[in-house]
Amino acid sequence: MQNHCLNADLSHKRRGVATLWLILALPLFLIILGALLEIANLWLARIELKNGLDAASLAAVKEWAESPGGTDTQPARAVGVNFATANNAGGQPIPLSDNYLMAGGVNENATNDDGLVFGAVDTSDLTNIEFDAGEVPSCNILSDPIFGVRAQSNIPVNSIFANLLGLPLGPYSIEAKSDAIYDCQIGSPRLVHINQFTPGP
Repeated sequence: MQNHCLNADLSHKRRGVATLWLILALPLFLIILGALLEIANLWLARIELKNGLDAASLAAVKEWAESPGGTDTQPARAVGVNFATANNAGGQPIPLSDNYLMAGGVNENATNDDGLVFGAVDTSDLTNIEFDAGEVPSCNILSDPIFGVRAQSNIPVNSIFANLLGLPLGPYSIEAKSDAIYDCQIGSPRLVHINQFTPGP
């Protein structure tokens, strides 16, 4: 009889300890879950931003390379901006500056580090692709640098915790860039990874 009471008492104590551990561990699990959700939210916004900039750079370089003359970049810039703003990142349209300045050098870039940057890309060495924002591209001779566009932007992304719990976190700034060239041999644009960027004047 005493052995039976001892086993019941031990079983009750074990349940009490398990409940205590659950109460202590639950906040930790919720914090870890929240951090994972926060990281996933930021990662999703970055992927959406990159995809939108990919679309913008591809559309802009195609429009620029296939336009008659190829010297006026303003129509191609408008196409790139339209493609960017048609995409959402972090629940908002992607902001992209056309970065146009009529007197902005040979490719009409206002700056080299914002929005759409137009330039010439040398793909003769595929291990070291060079983008030069101060050089005029061409599809006339195979050895000439070809048309290239860099699209770059950043967006603020609000914290999930700030939205749900009112905690003072964020907003976080997410940035991305995309480089596209117009392959003159096959007559279509494609994305590339630029190894060396030379700013224009």
